[in-house]
Amino acid sequence: MKKGLDVGPMMESIVDQIQGALEPVHEPKALAPLMESALDPWDDTVEGTVQATFPLLKIAYENSKGKPDDCAVGQLFNSATGDVKDIAKFIWLNTKAGNVLRKPYDPKAEQQAPIICKSNNGMVPTGGVEPLPGPCRRKLGTKIVDVCPKMKWMPDPKNPGKQVPPECSGHCIMLGYDLDGDVPFLFVVKRTAMKHFRALKTRMRALKGAMADRERPDIPGFLRTPVTLATKKVGIYFEPNFDILMGAEHRVPVEWAEAMKEQASLWSSQLDRMDMDDVTDADVESPAANGDSFQVMPNGDVL
Repeated sequence: MKKGLDVGPMMESIVDQIQGALEPVHEPKALAPLMESALDPWDDTVEGTVQATFPLLKIAYENSKGKPDDCAVGQLFNSATGDVKDIAKFIWLNTKAGNVLRKPYDPKAEQQAPIICKSNNGMVPTGGVEPLPGPCRRKLGTKIVDVCPKMKWMPDPKNPGKQVPPECSGHCIMLGYDLDGDVPFLFVVKRTAMKHFRALKTRMRALKGAMADRERPDIPGFLRTPVTLATKKVGIYFEPNFDILMGAEHRVPVEWAEAMKEQASLWSSQLDRMDMDDVTDADVESPAANGDSFQVMPNGDVL
């Protein structure tokens, strides 16, 4: 059996068969914890922890840490394997939310300032060099409301009619399984990219019924439905572009999804043990990091 898959004897033959059918490009990395199989990764109630280190899938910029020499700006690269690609095809397995407050990125500094305040759960401060008293957010009924002033949009005194984005940046950490690279990864979504993440969540919820297999209702539909990640240039920056691959020709074999579901149930560690320090760099990707202001439309869109 391939190295990195720690499954019981009854699952070995299934996992070997499915991995062989996928023809992995390289040996899979250790499959760290995924999710509780009864939960949906786009559900805001999902919580998890991670005890192992995952590779990071990152959008390349000139000063990106760990960027391979053959990786062009705007491409995707895996921080551990060095794999470079234009499009990543993956199964979305879990999500974790957090917050990071730090000083704006200084391109002249040899080393960026440390995180001032952070939250590993998105609700209360959990560390930083000068953590604020909190809370970050409160749950009011079915809604979660921003409470900390550092998380609120504020009027821009220099540009009437526009607003300055929150000093504290919300992060969503996506845990996925790369179907081409045969390796799990984390992809961090933050700042202006959050609107694309929210749109993906909305579409996944809307397509939940269409993704379901009537003959195998015990297998969550998202475990058989690939998602693609590419990048698109917006000004001088790149934003993630997600798409859902619907249709029988794209569906992952049910045996593979079954093995992945069973494997996920064996892992006890979950995403919320991951520290934000482990997955965030200084915000060089976002114009908000450099103090730019945006106009907020009545429908919530940011210009």
